[in-house]
Amino acid sequence: MTAIDEILNRFPKHRPALPPAQQSIYEKEYLSNREGANLVSSLAQKLESWMHKKVGDHVTGGRLLELGAGTLNQVPYLQHQKMAFYDVVEPGKFLYQESQYKERIRHFFDDIEECTDIYDAIFSIAVLEHVQSLPAVLAKMGLLLSEGGVCVNAIPSEGGFLWGMSWRLSTGLAYKLRTGFSYGTLMRHEHVNTHDEIIALHKYFFDRVTLGSVEYQDSQIS
Repeated sequence: MTAIDEILNRFPKHRPALPPAQQSIYEKEYLSNREGANLVSSLAQKLESWMHKKVGDHVTGGRLLELGAGTLNQVPYLQHQKMAFYDVVEPGKFLYQESQYKERIRHFFDDIEECTDIYDAIFSIAVLEHVQSLPAVLAKMGLLLSEGGVCVNAIPSEGGFLWGMSWRLSTGLAYKLRTGFSYGTLMRHEHVNTHDEIIALHKYFFDRVTLGSVEYQDSQIS
C-alpha cells in the first residue's frame, strides 16, 4: 500500500461528539469567534485577515465558488473582481443569515455536490481541516473548475507543534476561562484533517500544486 493509499483509506472521517453541555453553546461560541466578538477572537481574526487577502490576490475570473463561506467575510477582499456570479457552499445558515454581504451571493449550497456550474476560481479559507470527506470534496473541486481555472485553499499548520502551542496559549485559554470547557475537545471535534494530509491530497488530485513559491508538477508527486 502506498502512502497516498493509506491516507485515502482514512476517509470519510468521523467527528468526535461534543459533550452535551458544550454542544449547547456551540453555535453561539462559533458565531462569536467568527465575528471577533471578544479580544482574543478579534486578534485571531486580524491574523486570519492575512489569509483572506492572500486568497483574494490569487482569485481570478468572474465565476466564483467559495467553500465554507461562514459569515461571508471573504467578500470585501474580492471587491476588485469583475464578477459574473459568486456562489458559496455553507451548511451553517446561522453564520450568514445576518451578513451585510448576503445580497452579493447568487446561490447558497449546503454541499458542494449540489453545484453543477463551471467556475473560474474555487477557494476556501481555513475550511479543509474540517471536511470529513476531503478526497471527494477535492475531486469535485477539480471537476467544477474551468479550463485554466484556479483552486485556492488557505489552511492552518494543523498537527504542527507551533500551531498547537499557539491556540493553547491564546484562543484555547480564553475559551476555557470563558466557558469552563476544554478547547482541545472542541478542536478534536472540528479539525479532523492535518496539514500534511491536506497537502498530500492536493498533490494527488491536481496536476500542478503551488505551496508558497514552490510549484509541484504531476511527475514529482506520483
